[in-house]
Amino acid sequence: MSKRRRHEPPTSDRQRRAADASSADGARPVGRSWILIIGAGIAILAVGWWIVRALSGLDAGDAAADLQPVAASVPVDQPERREALEVADRLLREYPRSPEALYARGVLLFRFGFNDEAVKTWTACLKLVPDLAPAYEFLGIDAFQRGENDRAIELLSQAIRLDPESPAAGLYLGEALNNAGRMEEAVPVLQQFLKISPHAAEPYFQLGQAYLYLKAYDRARDCHEAALREDPGFVQACYGLAQAYDRLGQAELARKYREKHASMIARHRMAEQQRTRESRDAAEVRQSLARAYTTAGKVYMAHGRTREAQEFLNKAAAIEAQAATPDASRKELPRPNR
Repeated sequence: MSKRRRHEPPTSDRQRRAADASSADGARPVGRSWILIIGAGIAILAVGWWIVRALSGLDAGDAAADLQPVAASVPVDQPERREALEVADRLLREYPRSPEALYARGVLLFRFGFNDEAVKTWTACLKLVPDLAPAYEFLGIDAFQRGENDRAIELLSQAIRLDPESPAAGLYLGEALNNAGRMEEAVPVLQQFLKISPHAAEPYFQLGQAYLYLKAYDRARDCHEAALREDPGFVQACYGLAQAYDRLGQAELARKYREKHASMIARHRMAEQQRTRESRDAAEVRQSLARAYTTAGKVYMAHGRTREAQEFLNKAAAIEAQAATPDASRKELPRPNR
Protein backbone atom coordinates (compact mmCIF):
# COMPACT_ATOMS: atom_id res chain seq x y z
CA MET A 1 0.00 0.00 0.00
CA SER A 2 1.49 3.28 -1.01
CA LYS A 3 1.28 6.57 0.77
CA ARG A 4 1.12 9.94 -0.85
CA ARG A 5 2.94 12.89 0.64
CA ARG A 6 0.55 15.28 2.34
CA HIS A 7 2.72 18.21 3.44
CA GLU A 8 4.83 20.79 1.70
CA PRO A 9 8.49 19.83 1.15
CA PRO A 10 10.63 20.49 4.24
CA THR A 11 12.62 23.67 4.24
CA SER A 12 15.18 23.29 7.03
CA ASP A 13 18.20 21.00 6.88
CA ARG A 14 16.83 18.93 9.76
CA GLN A 15 13.45 18.60 8.09
CA ARG A 16 15.06 17.69 4.77
CA ARG A 17 17.06 14.91 6.39
CA ALA A 18 13.92 13.47 7.95
CA ALA A 19 12.13 13.57 4.61
CA ASP A 20 15.04 11.90 2.78
CA ALA A 21 15.08 9.14 5.39
CA SER A 22 11.37 8.57 4.88
CA SER A 23 11.86 6.33 1.89
CA ALA A 24 13.75 3.86 4.04
CA ASP A 25 11.71 0.75 3.41
CA GLY A 26 8.27 1.48 2.02
CA ALA A 27 4.96 1.08 3.81
CA ARG A 28 4.30 -1.92 5.90
CA PRO A 29 1.77 -4.23 4.21
CA VAL A 30 -1.47 -4.77 6.05
CA GLY A 31 -3.64 -7.80 6.33
CA ARG A 32 -3.90 -10.90 8.49
CA SER A 33 -0.54 -12.12 7.18
CA TRP A 34 1.19 -9.15 8.83
CA ILE A 35 3.43 -11.06 10.89
CA LEU A 36 5.10 -9.23 11.02
CA ILE A 37 7.31 -9.03 10.57
CA ILE A 38 6.39 -8.69 11.09
CA GLY A 39 5.76 -10.49 8.16
CA ALA A 40 5.67 -9.22 7.34
CA GLY A 41 6.19 -8.46 7.42
CA ILE A 42 7.03 -6.30 8.74
CA ALA A 43 8.81 -2.81 6.42
CA ILE A 44 9.67 0.69 7.50
CA LEU A 45 6.88 3.27 7.19
CA ALA A 46 7.41 6.53 5.40
CA VAL A 47 8.44 9.20 7.85
CA GLY A 48 8.86 12.17 5.56
CA TRP A 49 5.63 13.62 6.87
CA TRP A 50 6.94 14.07 10.40
CA ILE A 51 5.97 17.36 11.95
CA VAL A 52 9.39 18.48 13.11
CA ARG A 53 8.80 22.14 13.70
CA ALA A 54 10.20 21.96 17.25
CA LEU A 55 13.28 19.88 16.58
CA SER A 56 15.77 22.73 16.09
CA GLY A 57 15.38 23.97 19.65
CA LEU A 58 14.74 20.66 21.37
CA ASP A 59 17.16 19.39 23.99
CA ALA A 60 17.55 15.68 23.27
CA GLY A 61 18.76 15.14 26.82
CA ASP A 62 18.78 11.49 27.86
CA ALA A 63 16.08 10.31 25.46
CA ALA A 64 18.19 7.30 24.43
CA ALA A 65 19.95 6.74 27.76
CA ASP A 66 18.03 3.56 28.59
CA LEU A 67 18.52 1.92 25.18
CA GLN A 68 20.81 -1.08 24.96
CA PRO A 69 22.62 -2.84 22.10
CA VAL A 70 21.14 -6.24 21.27
CA ALA A 71 23.27 -7.93 18.61
CA ALA A 72 25.55 -9.65 21.12
CA SER A 73 22.56 -11.57 22.51
CA VAL A 74 21.91 -13.25 19.15
CA PRO A 75 23.43 -16.77 18.92
CA VAL A 76 26.50 -17.03 16.70
CA ASP A 77 24.79 -19.73 14.63
CA GLN A 78 22.37 -17.03 13.37
CA PRO A 79 24.91 -14.84 11.54
CA GLU A 80 22.52 -12.99 9.24
CA ARG A 81 20.13 -12.14 12.05
CA ARG A 82 23.05 -10.97 14.17
CA GLU A 83 24.42 -8.92 11.28
CA ALA A 84 21.10 -7.11 10.82
CA LEU A 85 20.92 -6.29 14.51
CA GLU A 86 24.46 -4.98 14.43
CA VAL A 87 23.10 -2.44 11.97
CA ALA A 88 20.46 -1.47 14.53
CA ASP A 89 23.13 -1.16 17.22
CA ARG A 90 25.26 1.02 14.96
CA LEU A 91 22.37 3.41 14.37
CA LEU A 92 22.01 3.79 18.13
CA ARG A 93 25.74 4.19 18.70
CA GLU A 94 26.27 6.81 16.00
CA TYR A 95 22.94 8.67 16.07
CA PRO A 96 21.45 8.44 19.59
CA ARG A 97 19.80 11.86 19.16
CA SER A 98 18.48 11.40 15.65
CA PRO A 99 14.71 10.75 15.52
CA GLU A 100 14.92 9.19 12.07
CA ALA A 101 17.69 6.82 13.19
CA LEU A 102 15.86 5.85 16.39
CA TYR A 103 12.62 5.28 14.53
CA ALA A 104 14.37 3.10 11.95
CA ARG A 105 16.17 1.19 14.72
CA GLY A 106 12.84 0.46 16.40
CA VAL A 107 11.42 -1.02 13.21
CA LEU A 108 14.49 -3.21 12.72
CA LEU A 109 14.25 -4.48 16.30
CA PHE A 110 10.53 -5.13 15.91
CA ARG A 111 11.12 -7.07 12.71
CA PHE A 112 13.60 -9.38 14.44
CA GLY A 113 11.55 -9.98 17.58
CA PHE A 114 13.18 -7.57 20.04
CA ASN A 115 9.84 -5.99 20.82
CA ASP A 116 10.65 -4.69 24.30
CA GLU A 117 13.72 -2.82 23.09
CA ALA A 118 11.77 -1.59 20.05
CA VAL A 119 9.11 -0.13 22.35
CA LYS A 120 11.78 1.65 24.39
CA THR A 121 13.33 2.98 21.19
CA TRP A 122 10.08 4.42 19.86
CA THR A 123 9.34 5.90 23.28
CA ALA A 124 12.72 7.64 23.15
CA CYS A 125 11.90 8.82 19.63
CA LEU A 126 8.67 10.39 20.89
CA LYS A 127 10.68 12.40 23.40
CA LEU A 128 12.35 14.01 20.39
CA VAL A 129 9.25 14.24 18.17
CA PRO A 130 6.12 14.05 20.36
CA ASP A 131 3.75 14.08 17.39
CA LEU A 132 5.35 11.28 15.34
CA ALA A 133 2.38 9.26 14.10
CA PRO A 134 4.30 6.16 12.90
CA ALA A 135 5.84 5.67 16.35
CA TYR A 136 2.37 5.68 17.94
CA GLU A 137 1.23 3.30 15.21
CA PHE A 138 3.96 0.76 15.91
CA LEU A 139 3.50 1.08 19.66
CA GLY A 140 -0.19 0.42 19.12
CA ILE A 141 0.53 -2.62 16.95
CA ASP A 142 2.84 -3.99 19.63
CA ALA A 143 0.13 -3.52 22.29
CA PHE A 144 -2.38 -5.21 19.96
CA GLN A 145 -0.09 -8.22 19.54
CA ARG A 146 0.27 -8.48 23.30
CA GLY A 147 -3.52 -8.60 23.65
CA GLU A 148 -3.64 -5.20 25.37
CA ASN A 149 -6.64 -3.94 23.43
CA ASP A 150 -7.39 -0.87 25.55
CA ARG A 151 -3.82 0.40 25.28
CA ALA A 152 -3.75 -0.45 21.57
CA ILE A 153 -6.92 1.58 21.06
CA GLU A 154 -5.40 4.56 22.87
CA LEU A 155 -2.14 4.50 20.90
CA LEU A 156 -3.66 3.78 17.51
CA SER A 157 -6.29 6.49 18.01
CA GLN A 158 -3.45 8.92 18.68
CA ALA A 159 -1.69 7.81 15.47
CA ILE A 160 -4.85 8.47 13.47
CA ARG A 161 -5.40 11.85 15.12
CA LEU A 162 -1.91 12.85 14.03
CA ASP A 163 -2.19 11.29 10.58
CA PRO A 164 -5.68 10.26 9.36
CA GLU A 165 -4.05 8.27 6.55
CA SER A 166 -1.70 6.33 8.80
CA PRO A 167 -0.91 3.18 6.80
CA ALA A 168 -2.03 0.46 9.22
CA ALA A 169 -3.41 2.20 12.30
CA GLY A 170 -7.02 2.19 11.09
CA LEU A 171 -7.01 -1.53 10.42
CA TYR A 172 -5.48 -2.48 13.76
CA LEU A 173 -7.67 0.02 15.59
CA GLY A 174 -10.79 -1.46 14.01
CA GLU A 175 -9.79 -4.98 15.03
CA ALA A 176 -8.84 -3.89 18.54
CA LEU A 177 -12.24 -2.23 18.92
CA ASN A 178 -13.90 -5.44 17.71
CA ASN A 179 -11.86 -7.46 20.20
CA ALA A 180 -12.92 -5.09 22.98
CA GLY A 181 -16.60 -5.51 22.07
CA ARG A 182 -16.88 -1.91 20.79
CA MET A 183 -18.26 -2.80 17.36
CA GLU A 184 -20.25 0.42 16.96
CA GLU A 185 -16.99 2.36 17.19
CA ALA A 186 -15.14 -0.09 14.93
CA VAL A 187 -17.52 0.42 11.98
CA PRO A 188 -16.65 4.08 11.13
CA VAL A 189 -12.94 3.43 11.73
CA LEU A 190 -12.90 0.53 9.27
CA GLN A 191 -15.06 2.40 6.77
CA GLN A 192 -12.57 5.27 6.82
CA PHE A 193 -9.66 2.86 6.39
CA LEU A 194 -11.33 1.38 3.31
CA LYS A 195 -11.50 4.84 1.75
CA ILE A 196 -7.70 4.93 1.97
CA SER A 197 -7.11 1.28 1.04
CA PRO A 198 -10.16 0.03 -0.86
CA HIS A 199 -8.55 -3.19 -2.07
CA ALA A 200 -7.42 -4.66 1.24
CA ALA A 201 -9.28 -7.82 2.27
CA GLU A 202 -8.73 -7.67 6.03
CA PRO A 203 -10.73 -4.47 6.76
CA TYR A 204 -13.71 -5.88 4.84
CA PHE A 205 -13.53 -8.98 7.00
CA GLN A 206 -13.31 -7.00 10.23
CA LEU A 207 -16.20 -4.81 9.13
CA GLY A 208 -18.21 -7.92 8.30
CA GLN A 209 -17.55 -9.30 11.78
CA ALA A 210 -18.71 -6.05 13.35
CA TYR A 211 -21.91 -6.11 11.31
CA LEU A 212 -22.57 -9.73 12.32
CA TYR A 213 -22.41 -8.68 15.97
CA LEU A 214 -24.66 -5.70 15.27
CA LYS A 215 -27.13 -8.02 13.46
CA ALA A 216 -26.79 -6.10 10.19
CA TYR A 217 -26.60 -9.38 8.29
CA ASP A 218 -27.02 -7.98 4.77
CA ARG A 219 -24.05 -5.70 5.34
CA ALA A 220 -22.08 -8.51 6.95
CA ARG A 221 -22.67 -10.67 3.87
CA ASP A 222 -21.60 -7.87 1.52
CA CYS A 223 -18.40 -7.19 3.48
CA HIS A 224 -17.34 -10.84 3.64
CA GLU A 225 -18.05 -11.20 -0.09
CA ALA A 226 -15.87 -8.15 -0.70
CA ALA A 227 -13.08 -9.66 1.41
CA LEU A 228 -13.18 -12.82 -0.72
CA ARG A 229 -13.15 -10.78 -3.93
CA GLU A 230 -9.98 -9.06 -2.80
CA ASP A 231 -8.43 -12.29 -1.49
CA PRO A 232 -10.09 -15.52 -2.69
CA GLY A 233 -7.92 -17.50 -0.28
CA PHE A 234 -9.11 -15.64 2.84
CA VAL A 235 -10.22 -18.60 4.93
CA GLN A 236 -11.85 -16.68 7.78
CA ALA A 237 -13.87 -14.50 5.40
CA CYS A 238 -15.30 -17.68 3.90
CA TYR A 239 -16.45 -18.80 7.33
CA GLY A 240 -17.84 -15.34 8.08
CA LEU A 241 -19.86 -15.47 4.87
CA ALA A 242 -21.30 -18.83 5.92
CA GLN A 243 -22.35 -17.25 9.23
CA ALA A 244 -23.99 -14.32 7.45
CA TYR A 245 -25.98 -16.61 5.16
CA ASP A 246 -27.05 -18.66 8.18
CA ARG A 247 -28.42 -15.54 9.86
CA LEU A 248 -30.19 -14.56 6.64
CA GLY A 249 -31.90 -17.96 6.52
CA GLN A 250 -30.17 -19.04 3.32
CA ALA A 251 -29.19 -22.53 4.43
CA GLU A 252 -27.90 -23.83 1.09
CA LEU A 253 -25.51 -20.92 0.61
CA ALA A 254 -24.40 -21.23 4.22
CA ARG A 255 -23.64 -24.92 3.68
CA LYS A 256 -21.76 -24.15 0.47
CA TYR A 257 -19.42 -21.72 2.21
CA ARG A 258 -18.92 -23.95 5.25
CA GLU A 259 -17.79 -26.73 2.91
CA LYS A 260 -15.58 -24.30 1.02
CA HIS A 261 -14.08 -23.16 4.30
CA ALA A 262 -13.28 -26.76 5.31
CA SER A 263 -11.70 -27.41 1.91
CA MET A 264 -9.54 -24.29 2.14
CA ILE A 265 -8.35 -25.28 5.60
CA ALA A 266 -7.32 -28.72 4.31
CA ARG A 267 -5.43 -27.23 1.34
CA HIS A 268 -3.59 -24.79 3.58
CA ARG A 269 -2.49 -27.59 5.90
CA MET A 270 -1.19 -29.65 2.99
CA ALA A 271 0.71 -26.68 1.58
CA GLU A 272 2.30 -26.03 4.97
CA GLN A 273 3.40 -29.64 5.25
CA GLN A 274 5.14 -29.40 1.86
CA ARG A 275 7.30 -26.46 2.90
CA THR A 276 10.49 -26.75 4.89
CA ARG A 277 10.43 -24.28 7.72
CA GLU A 278 14.21 -23.89 7.61
CA SER A 279 14.43 -22.75 3.99
CA ARG A 280 11.52 -20.35 4.35
CA ASP A 281 13.00 -18.80 7.48
CA ALA A 282 16.41 -18.43 5.84
CA ALA A 283 14.91 -16.61 2.86
CA GLU A 284 12.95 -14.29 5.16
CA VAL A 285 16.02 -13.50 7.25
CA ARG A 286 18.04 -12.65 4.13
CA GLN A 287 15.28 -10.37 2.92
CA SER A 288 15.11 -8.66 6.29
CA LEU A 289 18.89 -8.24 6.32
CA ALA A 290 18.71 -6.55 2.92
CA ARG A 291 16.03 -4.21 4.27
CA ALA A 292 18.18 -3.45 7.30
CA TYR A 293 21.03 -2.37 5.03
CA THR A 294 18.65 -0.31 2.90
CA THR A 295 17.27 1.36 6.01
CA ALA A 296 20.74 2.20 7.29
CA GLY A 297 21.75 3.51 3.88
CA LYS A 298 18.83 5.90 3.82
CA VAL A 299 19.54 7.15 7.34
CA TYR A 300 23.21 7.74 6.61
CA MET A 301 22.33 9.46 3.34
CA ALA A 302 19.94 11.74 5.22
CA HIS A 303 22.83 12.73 7.50
CA GLY A 304 25.17 13.49 4.61
CA ARG A 305 27.42 10.42 4.97
CA THR A 306 27.21 9.32 1.36
CA ARG A 307 30.15 6.91 1.37
CA GLU A 308 28.81 4.83 4.26
CA ALA A 309 25.30 5.07 2.81
CA GLN A 310 26.47 3.67 -0.51
CA GLU A 311 28.24 0.80 1.25
CA PHE A 312 25.01 -0.20 2.98
CA LEU A 313 22.97 0.11 -0.21
CA ASN A 314 25.52 -1.98 -2.13
CA LYS A 315 25.25 -4.73 0.49
CA ALA A 316 21.46 -4.68 0.20
CA ALA A 317 21.66 -4.87 -3.59
CA ALA A 318 24.06 -7.84 -3.42
CA ILE A 319 21.71 -9.80 -1.17
CA GLU A 320 18.72 -9.04 -3.39
CA ALA A 321 20.66 -10.01 -6.51
CA GLN A 322 21.61 -13.33 -4.94
CA ALA A 323 18.00 -14.00 -3.96
CA ALA A 324 16.93 -13.33 -7.55
CA THR A 325 19.38 -15.92 -8.93
CA PRO A 326 17.80 -19.40 -8.81
CA ASP A 327 21.12 -21.23 -9.11
CA ALA A 328 22.58 -19.31 -6.18
CA SER A 329 19.60 -20.00 -3.97
CA ARG A 330 19.70 -23.68 -4.84
CA LYS A 331 23.35 -23.92 -3.87
CA GLU A 332 22.76 -22.21 -0.57
CA LEU A 333 19.52 -23.81 0.61
CA PRO A 334 18.26 -27.38 0.63
CA ARG A 335 15.14 -27.78 -1.46
CA PRO A 336 12.00 -29.36 0.06
CA ASN A 337 11.09 -32.88 -1.00
CA ARG A 338 8.09 -32.95 -3.32
